[in-house]
Amino acid sequence: MTEITVIQNDQDHAQALAQLERLILADRDEDVPVMDALALLIDAYERKKFPIPALSPIEMIQFRMEQQNMSQAALARDTKIWRSHISEILNGHRGLSYNAIQKLHTTLDIPYAAFFDDNDQKAE
Repeated sequence: MTEITVIQNDQDHAQALAQLERLILADRDEDVPVMDALALLIDAYERKKFPIPALSPIEMIQFRMEQQNMSQAALARDTKIWRSHISEILNGHRGLSYNAIQKLHTTLDIPYAAFFDDNDQKAE
């Protein structure tokens, strides 16, 4: 039986990655539960060791526009938000109204939660 332990440091992480690779290459159905467990442990360690900061709503809008190769003019057309308002939002000179959030959510497929910064509500 394969031993699975909590990943506590870079050496444990390297060993877990190597173990997962060996199991993947062995390609045995009976190893799938162990591979799932290792993948979860590796993911948890990497999320803690290498956190990815959340994007601001403006960064998320810009990211989705870039992914879709969408100009500000196209976004204005598709959302029916004035082009000048889109520009002001992206430059940080205008906040996001509920109506704009709805339209950007629908057009860019951005989750509603991405528009709300809950950092102010978290205790330090």
